[in-house]
Amino acid sequence: MERCDECKKGMLEQKQVDYELHGVNLGKFDAIVCMVCKETIFEGDIMQAIELAARQKKIWGIGA
Repeated sequence: MERCDECKKGMLEQKQVDYELHGVNLGKFDAIVCMVCKETIFEGDIMQAIELAARQKKIWGIGA
């Protein structure tokens, strides 16, 4: 297990987390999460899956 680069205290753990964009839940995706500060990291292929889910729900690219 690695230590978090953000807080330098917590350990990183692989888990599935809900991803929400503009108030719309896009589903659960694999992520690396710090057990202390909750920093959440999505790898490139997961970000592509998130983008695809947002495009399918027609919310990709709209302003905040």
